[in-house]
Amino acid sequence: MSEADSCSCQVISDPAVAAFLSDPRKVTFITPFLAAESTVTGAARAMGVQGSTMLYRVRQMLRLGLLVVSRTQLRAGRPIQHYRSSADVYFVPFEVTPYATSQAQFLRRERHQHEVFAEALAVTRSRQPVGWGLHVRRDPGGSVLIHSGPQGLIKTPIRHQSASTEPLSVWSSVTLLPEAASELNSRLQALVEEYIWDGSTEGGQPYLLHIGLVPRPVSVGKGPQNENRSQPA
Repeated sequence: MSEADSCSCQVISDPAVAAFLSDPRKVTFITPFLAAESTVTGAARAMGVQGSTMLYRVRQMLRLGLLVVSRTQLRAGRPIQHYRSSADVYFVPFEVTPYATSQAQFLRRERHQHEVFAEALAVTRSRQPVGWGLHVRRDPGGSVLIHSGPQGLIKTPIRHQSASTEPLSVWSSVTLLPEAASELNSRLQALVEEYIWDGSTEGGQPYLLHIGLVPRPVSVGKGPQNENRSQPA
C-alpha cells in the first residue's frame, strides 16, 4: 500500500489487500475501525458477531496493514489493545482486484447487500400479526403495486395508507425525462444525507438503507411493456 497524500488516504496496490477490501463479506469487518477506534470486544458487539470471529479478522487486517494498534490500555492482567484503520480512506483500483470485469465486481457486491437486506426484511415480516397479506392493485398513476399490509386497508388508496413503522422495500420501473431523473436523484441523495449525517443516533436502532436510481436498458429484466412494478413491503 502507498499513501496517496498526507490526509490519511491510501491507494491500494497489494492484490491481497485489494481482495480483502473488494470482498463484500470481509470488508464489513473494518467498519468499526474505519477512521475510528475500537477494541476487538467492542467491534464484535457492534457487528453482532462472536469475539473469536472478530479476533480472527483483526489479526488478518493487521497482517494486511489495514489496522494499527492505536493505544494500549493497561489494567490488571492482560492489557486491552485498541485498534484503528491505517487510513481514513482507501481507494482500490479495479485493476488490482481479483475480478475479471468491473461488472463482476459490482454484481458480487450488490448481490451480497441484497441478500442481507432480504434476510432482514423476511425476519421482520415474519413477526407481523395474523390478518396481514399481499395487496395487488393498480395505483391512480397506472403502476401495478404489490405490497404487504393488513386486510383492513384493502379499500384504502395506497397513498393514504400510513405505514411509517413498517419495513419498506420498493422496486419500480418508471419513465422519466432526464431533468426529472436528475431532480429525483438529487432529492434522494439529500434525504439520505439528512438522516445519515444529522448526528442524532444515540439510543437508536440500526437499519439497513438502500436507495438506487439507474437508467434501465430495454434488454435488462425485460417484462410487460406498459407495466411498472413496485413492491413496498
